[in-house]
Amino acid sequence: MLYNFSEIEVAEIKKHFPDLELVEEGIWRGTIKFFHVYRDYRIGDEYGVEISVPADFPTILPQMSETGGKTEEVAAKYQIIDLRDLHRNPGSGTACVCVKQEEHIKVPPGSSLVDYINALVIPYLYGLSYFNEQGKWPWPDYGHGFRGVIEFYGENSTSQDKKLVNGLVCMLFFEADKNPYIEQLSNLNPDAPCICGSPLTIAACHPNLFLGLERFRADIDRYDLGSMLPDRDV
Repeated sequence: MLYNFSEIEVAEIKKHFPDLELVEEGIWRGTIKFFHVYRDYRIGDEYGVEISVPADFPTILPQMSETGGKTEEVAAKYQIIDLRDLHRNPGSGTACVCVKQEEHIKVPPGSSLVDYINALVIPYLYGLSYFNEQGKWPWPDYGHGFRGVIEFYGENSTSQDKKLVNGLVCMLFFEADKNPYIEQLSNLNPDAPCICGSPLTIAACHPNLFLGLERFRADIDRYDLGSMLPDRDV
């Protein structure tokens, strides 16, 4: 089910982004033009996009895809094989515009699609343009998928609410390389090999990941969600 936009909502979106079109219920396609500044670095650019808005937006956020081929151009320029390094989700081709824990900080209840585009889509596209110019993201970059979840925990000591923690545990089911996370969450061990594949221990190689796993496990125990952890693949 997709979002049914009212005429007032459509007019508001068209006011701010006149090159977007509502092509079918809940689906916007077209061009987003922006002029964005981060730490005095100014970029003006435009991107072809598709935004799919779920019926229960903003409880569940839209999915955005860059459709003009610029992601592939950046990947070719810097010889990037895995498009996850540019935060494109494999399979769906949608963009990972922020780490899961920050979604409803940046797009709180009551937000509009215009708010979502300004808070998440334009910064992501700005970052891609910056990467094209500089060969790196303009800000500290969380890892893709579940690794980003754990890195966020490693940098933030605030406990998350039960609904979000439940969703993060469910997210682990769909992580392609979930076994090392499951093993650590089942038995926290700083002397185990690092999740990144290094022969070093996780505490020596990526201590922030181990700290994040400790904090995530503490939230799992706080809400008695340990039984939900997926089994290790064999």
